[in-house]
Amino acid sequence: MGLLLLIPVVALGQLELKDGDKVVRISLSEGLVLKNGDKQVTFSGAGAVGKSDGGHAFTGIAQTEEHECGPAEDIDVGGANNHVTLTGACGEVTVSGLGQVVTLDRATAITLSGKNNTVTWKRGDPKLTKSGSGNQAVHVK
Repeated sequence: MGLLLLIPVVALGQLELKDGDKVVRISLSEGLVLKNGDKQVTFSGAGAVGKSDGGHAFTGIAQTEEHECGPAEDIDVGGANNHVTLTGACGEVTVSGLGQVVTLDRATAITLSGKNNTVTWKRGDPKLTKSGSGNQAVHVK
């Protein structure tokens, strides 16, 4: 077992835990960052954008966000009652939580879970996976 290093940085509003190449960082500006080697996930505060291995994660409650997807960029939307508009060609769009409304141009896949979430897309034929209740995926022409 490696040495666990705890580095509180109060002046910057940050707490960092390290164990070898594993890092957990809690920061007022970044939210929660989990890192293991070259893999990193960032969970952000209400409505802010987080990143997961080059993709983006939108979380919060009753937030409105817009984002332009990079080529095949994966997107995660969580929380409750958020309105997210995605432009460009997204990779897999995963929507969970409650009452999310996601509008997108194109995605390779759409995964819906949770309750009463709605995803609409304009172009393409994404692979659809739905679980939970009251979730809708609608192709808008």
